[in-house]
Amino acid sequence: MKHFMLSCLTATLIFSAPGLNEQTNAQNNMDMNKELLKKDPELEEILRNFAFDEAMQYGNKIDAKTTSMLAMASCIALQSHTMYNEMLESAWKNGVTPVEIKEVLYHAVPYAGMGKTLDFITSTNEFLESKGVELPLEEQSTTTTETRFSKGLETQKSIFGEQIDKMRATAPDNQKHIQDYLSANCFGDYYTRTGLDIKTREAITYAILISLGGCEPQVKGHIAGNLNVGNDKEYLLEATTRLLPLIGYPKTLNAIACLNEVAPESNNTKTITDSIPENLSAFPVGGPNPPVNSKFFIGQSYLAQLSKEKSLNCPIYNVTFEPGCRNNWHSHTGGQILIAVGGKGLYQERGKEARLLMPGDIVEIAPNVEHWHGATPDSWFSHLAIECNPQTNKNTWLEAVDDAWYLKAAGTNK
Repeated sequence: MKHFMLSCLTATLIFSAPGLNEQTNAQNNMDMNKELLKKDPELEEILRNFAFDEAMQYGNKIDAKTTSMLAMASCIALQSHTMYNEMLESAWKNGVTPVEIKEVLYHAVPYAGMGKTLDFITSTNEFLESKGVELPLEEQSTTTTETRFSKGLETQKSIFGEQIDKMRATAPDNQKHIQDYLSANCFGDYYTRTGLDIKTREAITYAILISLGGCEPQVKGHIAGNLNVGNDKEYLLEATTRLLPLIGYPKTLNAIACLNEVAPESNNTKTITDSIPENLSAFPVGGPNPPVNSKFFIGQSYLAQLSKEKSLNCPIYNVTFEPGCRNNWHSHTGGQILIAVGGKGLYQERGKEARLLMPGDIVEIAPNVEHWHGATPDSWFSHLAIECNPQTNKNTWLEAVDDAWYLKAAGTNK
């Protein structure tokens, strides 16, 4: 488990890197805390024992590098310059790249505002130059003046789904320009940048919003956004807990209240480790399919993104279905390739008989062919999904595969 060490005189947060021996940790801790220990020993003990040890032990979904970026973003929202400078040093030591450091700052602009962000950009530039980094860095923008609105709106919808269309449609005429700004500026100018992936950007947005306080409606909206991109409730609880020492209990409790409202606790919630067979396939299962996708499934499914390099233009996912789970009829404008990797599954195209899928089977789905796929009633099933022609490929979701149709398809493939 990674540990936080505190120099309260300089407000330094440092993660111990994997493999760092206990003697080194102890020496760092002793050197960093000696000033506070001398002048405020009681506070030093409280902070060491709880704020920067116990509270940081919760969860294991977020690594030191990501936590450093969340802490940087929080400090910007809190306007804590001294703490930010120490978070920046910690981020550097944890392997956060210059591009990632700058993208945390840029991403904070539409949420914390330029008034709160500009001074941090100046001090960060000074820090990077002191480390020998040549500025400006390589460009990360992917949009132009002509495309920023359309690309931003597309990104909004990929995170929040059809509610974006509803929000734009119901906005009063004298407020529609704000909706346009959100699409073109907040999402078109910032979310579409490279350097940080969408999951990390949504987590950073959450960190900024809960640190600002007083913006609970936006917190709830971005909790939903985080869930949709794969940052589940446990991830957000862990992020909130990690930030508790920075933001305090009132903001933490408000964040958790929002989290419980958007993602209520359930005693019947299935966990991956409790239900999915061991060695179903050689690929990671991932987390529950986010709501933006799961609303088109009957039963529980799980999603793991396997490909990471966007420039390859070859998105690959592992999709896992519990017994009886299947997706709706749908089509892809660019086609899709499925490779069965575990369990038993079913695949059917409109107007054709259903096909039994076993590990090693490959399905090449032509563009615009209506089809569905899922597990058999008595078996878990995993397949790789390879998106073809991703630059233009769009899903069209259709009606659900009802029980009668599904059981008929399964009955012919026993």
